[in-house]
Amino acid sequence: MVIESVDKALQILNLLATVGSLRVNEVARKLEMTPSTASRLLATLAQRSYVQRDPNTKEYKIGYGAAQLGFAFLRRLELREVARPYLKRLATETGETALLSVVNGLNVMCIDKIEGSYTIRNHASWGDMVPLYCGSAGKVLLAFMASERLEGLLEYFDFRAFQANTITSRERLLKELEEILFRGYATSIEEFSQGGAGVAAPVLDHQGQILAALHVGGVASRLTSETLSRFGVLVKKEAEGLSRDLGYVLPGESNIW
Repeated sequence: MVIESVDKALQILNLLATVGSLRVNEVARKLEMTPSTASRLLATLAQRSYVQRDPNTKEYKIGYGAAQLGFAFLRRLELREVARPYLKRLATETGETALLSVVNGLNVMCIDKIEGSYTIRNHASWGDMVPLYCGSAGKVLLAFMASERLEGLLEYFDFRAFQANTITSRERLLKELEEILFRGYATSIEEFSQGGAGVAAPVLDHQGQILAALHVGGVASRLTSETLSRFGVLVKKEAEGLSRDLGYVLPGESNIW
């Protein structure tokens, strides 16, 4: 199903990205919509900084908000490229599936993975999404997130129970996030999928902000609590290395050679 107003707004963005700058009447004519509709959509896009209006020429052009979307996409592509050696090393050293995941709305989304050597393995695929409060990757992303952003997301979690170990309350989640922040990595056993387990560590950007989760996933029969703790140290080390490659300076280190 296509939502007409959204489709028209996207048409405007595509047009301005191709042509450059246009006035309201020119946008309306090229896209075969009424001037009032074009004006209303452009005003809404301008409020969100997706387009900007030149007060002198009255023309609209692509704005900062649209550029930010493009930059975010490019950063993800770069992140996958830089993370590949770390994923390969984790998959080799643990025998489990190594994954790279990011925040996508209220979910954690897998953007890359390397299969482990085990026949029975984690079957997460590129683009798979899981609620942020479920599993090691989502919890580590939340734990290292800016407090204001975390508070905003917490309001929308429904804390649906997928398995017996799913976190089902705000209080329990916050308590575990504190422990994750202190320990430096998160673990999970059968929180979202039956028989699944994993361990994740944060990938930070040059400003020290959470960018992604580097994690290992497999089956709970292999990934016991003891194994997860051992792998946690390994995943944390690799995540720190990846963070360094992305410009992050660990406390006590210097980026001056």
